[in-house]
Amino acid sequence: MADVINYGIYALTSASVFLSFLVFIIYSRNNFNRGVLYKGITFLLLILSVRFFTIHLYINHLIYDYPHLLLINNLTSRIGMPVLYFVILSSLYSWRVKWVDALHLVLPVLFIIHFSNIYFAPVSVKLELIQEMDRLGYEIVWQKGIFKSPYLINGIKYLTLYGYTFLILMLLGWSSNYKRLPKHLLSFFKLSIAFMLINLVPSLVSHLGVDIWDYASMIGAASTLLLTVVMFLVPDFLFPIEQFDKNEIKRVGIESDLMTGRFDSSPLHGKKLFQRIESYFQTDRPFLDVEFSLRHAERALGISGRYISEAIKEETGQNFSAFVNQARLEYYSNYLSKKMDLNGKTVDEIAFELGFSSVNSFYQVVKKSKGCTPKEFLKIESGKSEFQVIS
Repeated sequence: MADVINYGIYALTSASVFLSFLVFIIYSRNNFNRGVLYKGITFLLLILSVRFFTIHLYINHLIYDYPHLLLINNLTSRIGMPVLYFVILSSLYSWRVKWVDALHLVLPVLFIIHFSNIYFAPVSVKLELIQEMDRLGYEIVWQKGIFKSPYLINGIKYLTLYGYTFLILMLLGWSSNYKRLPKHLLSFFKLSIAFMLINLVPSLVSHLGVDIWDYASMIGAASTLLLTVVMFLVPDFLFPIEQFDKNEIKRVGIESDLMTGRFDSSPLHGKKLFQRIESYFQTDRPFLDVEFSLRHAERALGISGRYISEAIKEETGQNFSAFVNQARLEYYSNYLSKKMDLNGKTVDEIAFELGFSSVNSFYQVVKKSKGCTPKEFLKIESGKSEFQVIS
């Protein structure tokens, strides 16, 4: 029976490792060049894959064969948590790197310094430490580092886990911008937070005097497998809509339209289609997504982008991009300025609320459409003389 359980655990952890690296490879191939944000997520997925691999080694007692990977599991969490924090910060607030952000490297650096005597020790020393960990528990390793102050050790040990979990939850809890995030990003963040909280359970329970560290590895293994499987099910995450071949989209769209008879040559065709587009914009407000494009509209409406663009051009004289930007400005004028407390927000934050990818694109659209600066436009449309917009 014990052998069956051991084989089952090995299969479980092996599957987690394989799927996690597969997620990393697919995501990096399809998304790495899309921007800094996606590069950050790619790096985070790589860190997670390495973490899952080390969990596999520990659970199945294979760490003896790879002693140089000792403590890498802990190091990945000290690096991965700040990375996740900055990925979410960048998504919500168009964050840019500042020198002060280097402070987030302090805990990972202190971790490496604390265990430098182990990292650079000969293999024989690492093997002896692994044997001691098997006898006395994983936590004994923290007493083998350079630092002797229990306060400093606990800081390195817990601040990363609890501190960044708190910061990330506060980011999503205090900001309404998360509602404007692309669904695949929001789903990924939710999965990541769930994974963090699940893996904090052993640590939290241990503070109550209950020792469940023997089950911590199983909790980690089960949560890693669940996380990697669900990532394949998140729409547009591994395979974003933009990656599909343009000619294939057009061909499929046209064939679908012809087969269903949705399009005809009557004069009402353009007007009917435009009414459907307007209804889609008013109901779903897809333009509030900074990544919204003609490809998303094609998928949502099941109609070729060429027909969508032609219907918009025929009824408004605008191309698709101009029509989307106009919808964003009208949304502010008709809803956002009256329904939400925007006082004290920056122009950049409001631009993101409206679906603009940057304040520069917001400025260009407002200047061309309204003949004024974004700050003037926001004040005028708010109808409040005391309304303050931070530049």
